[in-house]
Amino acid sequence: MASIHPPLTSAPPRAWWPVLLAGVVVGTLDLVFVFTFWGVGWDVAPTRILHSIAAGIQGAAAHQGGTASAALGAACHYFIATCMAAAWWLASGRWALLRQRPLACGLAYGLLLYGFMTWVVVPLSNAPPGGRMPLAWTLSSIAMHALIGVICASLATPGRRGR
Repeated sequence: MASIHPPLTSAPPRAWWPVLLAGVVVGTLDLVFVFTFWGVGWDVAPTRILHSIAAGIQGAAAHQGGTASAALGAACHYFIATCMAAAWWLASGRWALLRQRPLACGLAYGLLLYGFMTWVVVPLSNAPPGGRMPLAWTLSSIAMHALIGVICASLATPGRRGR
């Protein structure tokens, strides 16, 4: 007699593809934005930016970690982007308002993400405290996070399929 075990998740495996897609799109768009802002405006190399992301785990040692620390930074960045999309996917599966008003709710979600990353994730990480950021960075980062929220709402809402 065969035993029947319940699935580990109630969502079929293909249901997570929109989350993964959103994570890749959000992660890539954000890296292009960050590399462009800091590279063009401040002559900061992409490797240094990836080291700064890895510093969340490795602390100041990330800046001497070479390619391995840069790869860790990229992996952490895409993991966080995918978690952002997964959180939206889970919430929008439960709350109809998020599905009914994806633009407004996505914008609000992006602003929530900005606050959460700025005042919770980064301060709790191992990254050494940074200096004062330029106003242009703060404003453009807020706008980028708002866009990230809209992308999550567009790509990672159950049943939307990017519509």
